[in-house]
Amino acid sequence: MRPFPLHPLLLAAFPVLFLWSQNADEADPGEVLPVVVAVVVGVLVVAAVLALALRDLRRGALAASGVALGTLAYGFVGLGSLPAAAGLAVLVVVLVGVVVLVARSSEERVRSATTSANVAGVVLVLAALVPAVAGAREGGGTAEPDASATEVDGTGPADAPGAAPVADARDIWYIVPDRYPRGDTLAEVFDLDNGAFLDALEAEGFDVLDDSVANYPKTAHSLAASLNLEYLDELEETVGDDAQDSWTPVYRLLRDHALGRALTDLGYRYIHLGMWWSPTQTAASADVTLNHDDTSEFQRAFTDTTAWADVQEVLGEGERDQRRWKYDHTAYQFDQLDRLAAEDPDGPRFVFAHLTIPHEPYVFDADGSWVPLALERERSREDNFTRQVRYANDRLAALVETLLAGDDASDPIIVLQSDEGPHPRARTGPSFRWDRASDEVLQEKLRILNALHLPGIADDEVPETMTPVNTFRLILSRYFGADLPPLPDESYIFPNEDVLYRFEEVTDRVR
Repeated sequence: MRPFPLHPLLLAAFPVLFLWSQNADEADPGEVLPVVVAVVVGVLVVAAVLALALRDLRRGALAASGVALGTLAYGFVGLGSLPAAAGLAVLVVVLVGVVVLVARSSEERVRSATTSANVAGVVLVLAALVPAVAGAREGGGTAEPDASATEVDGTGPADAPGAAPVADARDIWYIVPDRYPRGDTLAEVFDLDNGAFLDALEAEGFDVLDDSVANYPKTAHSLAASLNLEYLDELEETVGDDAQDSWTPVYRLLRDHALGRALTDLGYRYIHLGMWWSPTQTAASADVTLNHDDTSEFQRAFTDTTAWADVQEVLGEGERDQRRWKYDHTAYQFDQLDRLAAEDPDGPRFVFAHLTIPHEPYVFDADGSWVPLALERERSREDNFTRQVRYANDRLAALVETLLAGDDASDPIIVLQSDEGPHPRARTGPSFRWDRASDEVLQEKLRILNALHLPGIADDEVPETMTPVNTFRLILSRYFGADLPPLPDESYIFPNEDVLYRFEEVTDRVR
């Protein structure tokens, strides 16, 4: 009995599922499924063409499996580490050899190889799929948000006494330049005097908090706290020991956050400037999501492990490491912010943008021009970083000027607030022990830019030490009458990325 060749479908899906198994707590099944469908459809087409060429279904399927594994597992087997032209040359030689071998094989060998390939395909898919599904489920240390979560700290701000009518509400802009440090860190670590930019903000009515620090040392934790107006104590209590290395619980707080729900309940139109990083690419409560493209971070990461990335490089259409994609995405975000700032809206808007700048990769020069990888490598970390700071300053200053060009009655609430500082040189990766870091390292990581334009609120009413977790507690209380008293302004670290939800307070060490 001749075995039916199922292996092309299985072996094409395997590289996708393997990548998912390595990133199960960061990639949703909804990001993975379109990639699986695309590669399966692609291998079916290749198998049909090769079956016609070789005049045999099973031979065509065996050849297609070789093509699928070679092209889709290109990066996993090390070809992606070679120069692009060399890697593709090796691939072509191997694939031609596979096709010739299949064409010349006997019927008995084809039958045996088909059976073996089917078995191998099933084993590989199960080996990747089981841990991927288990990893995705392990992250379920917190329940999915439900309808009752539309209240903030037990108080529905839309129903609170003194809540502002929609017609009188100011626009709210929450801009997060990732890893933008405080002025003293820029001076001490990067030898950059940022005084001109900060002074210009103060001249526009901003209160620049000179003693502000982040609540946590990672974007996910920090934004989860500021967007949900709470510390992450609940995660410390509910995430089990077996899920301490899973990002899923904190990512859920980013994808569906209390601030977005509260402001949309108040009648705001929530415009979300999506980032390439999947946790802030979209938001459940957003009315409008603007993205440079709909490609997920998982899809881009998978594409970069295939031969297609080197094909693009050889054709001069892009670099293998996603740098150009990230450059284009951030440039798009700035352009959309400028467009929205120049619009005359019908009602109040909440605009949220998480910008990957001055966060690496260092793709922006000081004038906003593209920085090729070779040029980035020629420059020091400090030089690359300060160039991106200067470009961010120019774009943010122009945005602020546009936003504040109207009359006093239309003055928006503007929050320019980083999520964390730059990663210190001492940090070596996910295993780095934050709980063993020096005071200097923690200060570099946790001291952040925090500049607030709050019309009608005097600077002396905002503590210089106010941290991001309290920003929107203050805004919702003062402008909308919500009952949200300030929380203690504190900073926390966790041991490392294997233990994400065991927190230690370090406030005194970073002030």
